[in-house]
Amino acid sequence: MKYLLPIASICLATIIAIIALTRDETAPRVNLILTEAGSNDLYISSGVRRPVQLPTGDQFNRYSGMSEDGRWLRYWDNSGHLWHYDMHENKTHSLGDESVRRYIGQVDGWLYLENRAGIHRVRLDGSERTQIFALDSDDTSAIFSPDRQWFIYKANLRQFARVRRDGSQHLVLTPADEIHHFDGWSDDGHSFYTIGTLDRESHLTQVNVNSGELRVVVRGIDKFFGEYENGLLFEADGTLYRQNLLASQREVIFAVPDFYVQDVVWTYEWLYVEVFNEITRLDEIFAVRHDGTGSSPVTVSARYAPLMQSGSVLASTTPADTLMFISGREVIALSGQTKEALVDVQGRYFIYERILSSGVSQYFAQATGTDTPLFLAERPAGYGVVDIIFVDTGHWTIIPLVLLAMGLLGMIGVNLATRY
Repeated sequence: MKYLLPIASICLATIIAIIALTRDETAPRVNLILTEAGSNDLYISSGVRRPVQLPTGDQFNRYSGMSEDGRWLRYWDNSGHLWHYDMHENKTHSLGDESVRRYIGQVDGWLYLENRAGIHRVRLDGSERTQIFALDSDDTSAIFSPDRQWFIYKANLRQFARVRRDGSQHLVLTPADEIHHFDGWSDDGHSFYTIGTLDRESHLTQVNVNSGELRVVVRGIDKFFGEYENGLLFEADGTLYRQNLLASQREVIFAVPDFYVQDVVWTYEWLYVEVFNEITRLDEIFAVRHDGTGSSPVTVSARYAPLMQSGSVLASTTPADTLMFISGREVIALSGQTKEALVDVQGRYFIYERILSSGVSQYFAQATGTDTPLFLAERPAGYGVVDIIFVDTGHWTIIPLVLLAMGLLGMIGVNLATRY
């Protein structure tokens, strides 16, 4: 029993210390990846700090993107070679001497790339390189499946083919007598959709990547917008339809004379349909309930920006570049000339750019449901933004309860010293 009090005190102190470690979540922070007018230099900027030039030398030609962990920045040089810049170690690494046609993706410390010879993989620092699958000269446009187990690519510029990530189980998926275009993945990630043309009629085909099975699901289609409420959402002859996944019967969601559907996004309650008015020659946005009722225009001369996860939509007008926040039929215009709206990774904030008369652009974040903008970063005049990188701002902090834990440990020491 004599050790019961010390052991209990230590356990209690440990629990309190763990509870005291809290995650401090603040507004998003961004880094701007910039290029300077008249030069081939690449810069990074955050807040109002002067842009810092990255050590790409005279190699930089075109920006490719950033790794998912925010450490590696990719870019092409003038010869089409791909390079990696390590943001942590401030070093550049060549990813090979061959011209890279396409960056496919990153899995388990490997980059997967496409060139004229085939699909290959290379370590993040360029130290190891392996060809996975050979491509013919007319094979191109390789992409990953959502689970990154398969490559899908265009064979002979007409057909789709698949191959495993290790180069096995190659199979041509679509027939040679049709021209096919990729139109997105199914919600479960096992199939993709493609619009093919045969005998002057377009049809939508569902292609199962694992089994290779093909199923024509819609005949007579112009645009496909994706799976929607256990059905398919598509446009034909200017009308928006929904069709059940397992049946061929279609229902009209939106149809107005002289209006042609351009694009569609949807939230929990509403469909927002961007249409082109052939009489006024303007783009408009209509709000439509999921069952196709309640159709009414909410804006004129507007185009979409990204969909908000909170259930609202951002749209920007043309040509004035005024950003609007749309929720149902309510439209809120943000002050000042704004454009380039985007959503942060968690969907809690939307980010937008405000252009000043001096040519400087300022970037702000605004939490959904609030009207208070938070300043993020500034783009100086003479620079162009090629990417906006979200930076994780959450960090572990120790609150004063840790002091209580330390006090308990001190009491244990005093207790032991006096008793033993």
